[in-house]
Amino acid sequence: MVVAAACSSVEKQEKHDAPEPRLGKMSSALTIARYEGEAMSWSGVEGADGQIRTAPAPTHRHFRTNGYVAQNHNFVGGSTTLVIRAMGDLLGGVGPHIVVSVGGTQVGAAFVNETAYASNTFTFDAAAGVQQVRVTFDNDDASSTEDRNLLLDWIEVQEPPPSGVTCSDTSYEGEAMAWSGVEGADGEIRTDPSPTHRYFWQNGYASQSHTFSAQPTPSRRPTASGRSSIRPRGRRSSPEQISPPRTPRPSGQGAWAT
Repeated sequence: MVVAAACSSVEKQEKHDAPEPRLGKMSSALTIARYEGEAMSWSGVEGADGQIRTAPAPTHRHFRTNGYVAQNHNFVGGSTTLVIRAMGDLLGGVGPHIVVSVGGTQVGAAFVNETAYASNTFTFDAAAGVQQVRVTFDNDDASSTEDRNLLLDWIEVQEPPPSGVTCSDTSYEGEAMAWSGVEGADGEIRTDPSPTHRYFWQNGYASQSHTFSAQPTPSRRPTASGRSSIRPRGRRSSPEQISPPRTPRPSGQGAWAT
C-alpha cells in the first residue's frame, strides 16, 4: 500500500454522498480534487429535468434538459487542468455540448460524442482563491426516435501543490500492517507468489496509521468485503471456534496485500 498526503493521481474509489473533494493515489506533480456529478449543485428539477442514476454504472447526474452542475473550489492558482468524465445519448450522431467555466469565465467547450464514459480535458491559468466550477449542457434536443442527453460522472481539478508542500510517497508492507484475523485460521503471511504478502482466507482488514502532511485522513483499510468474520473487540474465540489452519488452495478464492 502506498500513501502520500499532498499530491495525487486519482484511481477508482468509492462514491461519496457529499460534494467533498477526494484525494487518491499520490504523485509528485499535481494535487487532484474530484467532485461527483450527482453530489454537485444542479440547476434542474429532480425527476423532471433529469435525475441521479445508477445505470449505466457508476452513479451519475443524468441531464434530460439543458442545465448545469456547479461546485466551489479553492484554487491554488497557476496552470490548472479540469477533467470532465461524461458520456452522451446522441441525436443524429451529435452528442451533448458542454461549456466549462470557472468564476463565470469560459475555459473550454466540447461535444461529448462518446457513448461510453470518457474524459474531456481543459487547461487554463486559474486565479488563486475560491471560485465556482460550472459544467453546462446547452444543446438538448429530441426526435421521435432519439433523445440527446448528458450523463456526467465527475469532474477533477488538477493543479500544482500549494506553496511549501513537499510531495512524497510512503509504502507499507501488507504483511507488516496490523491485521484483524487469526494467523493460520483466517490467513497467513506467504512468500509465494512473490513478493512476501498478507494472504486473506476470511473477510477482514489490514490497517496502518499514517501522519498526513496536507489533509488528515483516517487510516486506510484495504478490506476483503462480504460476510463479516471480524470478532468484536474484547472477545476471544474459544479453541473450538477457531478453524484449523487451511492448506493452500491453488484455484480457490482469496485476497492478498503486498
